[in-house]
Amino acid sequence: MTRRQLNILIPAVGIAIIIGIVWNWLAGNTGKMVYVLTPADSDDSARIERLITEPIEQKLEDAGGVGEIQTYNVAGLSAITVEAGAFGISIDGLTQKLTELIPPWTVEELTLRPSIIGLDKNDVVHVFRIYNDVSDERLMQTAANLLIGELKNIDLRVFANPLNTESAADEQTYVALGAVDEEPFSDMVESIQNRIPPEVYLSAHYEVSSHF
Repeated sequence: MTRRQLNILIPAVGIAIIIGIVWNWLAGNTGKMVYVLTPADSDDSARIERLITEPIEQKLEDAGGVGEIQTYNVAGLSAITVEAGAFGISIDGLTQKLTELIPPWTVEELTLRPSIIGLDKNDVVHVFRIYNDVSDERLMQTAANLLIGELKNIDLRVFANPLNTESAADEQTYVALGAVDEEPFSDMVESIQNRIPPEVYLSAHYEVSSHF
């Protein structure tokens, strides 16, 4: 490559990089990502990876327009982070796109209802699931109110996964944001488990964001 060609190429590359940065900034993507959080009735993280995480990851890759994808599997939870890959798509737009792309589904007797939420990369994310075997919406609401109140007491922000009435009677997923030490977190979870109706169960995942 000649010096003249380099003199043309280097400014062009620089301009392209600047345009990309500005475009993503205008789209509101700087420092943001989308979480796809799917609780499941399984203590087998390998099974969760096979049945939940890998199929979702494949859908994301086939759909295109997404950037880096990272995954984390633990007993009771599949967690995926997705960054916007296409210039001009906002994080809200990507969240909506993924919500339409990954609807609830059932596989091997697991009913899966992903929670999809756009967040800042530095948010500390905790995930909770309330579920029961009796499909009683009243019991679920009692447990949910207790959980939300306790989370707010330790200064965590709470987001609920929107569900229809029938689904809300079976299970609810909550994402809580904010820093809290592990011991008070565990004490809070134990306190809630001792106070919710015995027909209702709670699973809690501490600092899911720290695994990405």
